[in-house]
Amino acid sequence: MKFAPSALLATTCLQALSIVQGARFSARGRPRRSEASVLSKRDDAVIDLQDMAYYVNITLSGEQYEVQIDTGSSDLWVAGTVTNANNTGTQATINYAVGSDTGPIMTADMTWDGYDFTVTDQAFIQVTPSDASPEGLGLVGLGPSSGSVIYQSLNQSAAGETPLNRIFLQNTSEPNFITVSLGRSNFSDPDAPTEYPGDFTIGEVIPEYANITSQPQLDVTHAADSENQHWSVLLDANGVTVGNGTTFQTTTTVSQASDKSRLTFVFDSGFTLPQVPADLAKAIYGDIPGAKLVNLSDAGESWVMSCAEEVNVTFVFGGVSIPIHPLDATMQDPSLGNDSQCLGTFQPISDGAAGDYDGILGMAFLRNAYLLVNFGDFVDGNTTAKAPGYTQLLAMTDPATAHAEFVKVRQSGQTLSSTSTLAAGDVSASSVGQKVKMTAKKIAMIVGIAVGVLLLVLLGCCCLCCKGRGGGRYRQLNDPAPMAAVDVHGHHAPATYVPYNDGQYQTAWDHRS
Repeated sequence: MKFAPSALLATTCLQALSIVQGARFSARGRPRRSEASVLSKRDDAVIDLQDMAYYVNITLSGEQYEVQIDTGSSDLWVAGTVTNANNTGTQATINYAVGSDTGPIMTADMTWDGYDFTVTDQAFIQVTPSDASPEGLGLVGLGPSSGSVIYQSLNQSAAGETPLNRIFLQNTSEPNFITVSLGRSNFSDPDAPTEYPGDFTIGEVIPEYANITSQPQLDVTHAADSENQHWSVLLDANGVTVGNGTTFQTTTTVSQASDKSRLTFVFDSGFTLPQVPADLAKAIYGDIPGAKLVNLSDAGESWVMSCAEEVNVTFVFGGVSIPIHPLDATMQDPSLGNDSQCLGTFQPISDGAAGDYDGILGMAFLRNAYLLVNFGDFVDGNTTAKAPGYTQLLAMTDPATAHAEFVKVRQSGQTLSSTSTLAAGDVSASSVGQKVKMTAKKIAMIVGIAVGVLLLVLLGCCCLCCKGRGGGRYRQLNDPAPMAAVDVHGHHAPATYVPYNDGQYQTAWDHRS
């Protein structure tokens, strides 16, 4: 599958690019309020609250900018005047679901924070600062270069290549991939400035998640219009389970799809609220007690329900199940005017919002999956030939632990809803059963001890002997449970899962006071 243009950057433009085999950048997530989505060429019907963004640092002409990492677009833009940048004489406009960013296409030497390699004359859009785009901030698109507005505006010339393509061209024998991990906050002070950890890598895998490379390779689907190409893949047939394990029957609206039972989803790290078919959103939230579909001014058509209701949903790609943490399935929203009410994060996408995909899986999904995107390897060092691109996913959420965390955060340690019974619920029920069994055993032990005491009174000559035998087995009811009971709760989380921390906010939207 071809994503890169046929006209590639000349070797002479790469002489100033230092050789780096791989790079890892720490991303910082912060709340951000803007209705402008970052998936280029989206229909106006698609709205994103955009309350979160993950940033890394870059420099242009030696000046530092904080740019959002976005797998849903393909261009670099920054707000503010870049010193000593060169003007190409061409204007470009990036259209969002609501609004747009326009500015001259400039070029400047670009470096990535913390790594000693430079891309000379990198093309970017220089945007006039505004409330929506403050000075010093920007966005770096990590999508296929065929969707780059800059590349198209510069007549598909080598000068318009994306930052990632410029890096990949440095060493054509190395694989051209990135990985993205979006984390949750680990701060214990709710009044402290809140940043949410994440990782973004180029050409290397985070060591603790190295087994992502052994996961199934999901082919990137072709868009009918190459300029609308994104990192989109096929969901397995009927590859969604909701509620207590009900399988959702999927039917795609993508006209060129050969298998109508498989939905096409775009992976977009810059889109906060996933967009899914309306019937899927209804399947996820419709049976939740008290849930209702409303039209919100800042979020569009959305499902609203009690924050205490646990929502269970799992997506399956290439046979790999990606359970969604229930704390990611709903979020508080100020427009609801009630802290006890939450918004369903998997929003209904409007009919006809896009012809090339059925939905967009943004942050609420990607917090639960480590994502690898392979742009297509250069074949035999030939920079004009590329192998097909693909993605890989590694599940990051353990359902049993996620259930316990949800109960602790949203239900004050008490399970309130009968709807929260997937595998995690079954584990909890089993645990309760074990507790009952252990309690019954302890009561039996107490009765036995009482009978023993009576026998001791009647058989005084055996008193010391009987005490010696009983001492090792007796437990007070408030003693720690035997290890057998602890093992029931000690569910082994996968190596990819980050255990719950009492002080952490499980999502960007669960800021607890």
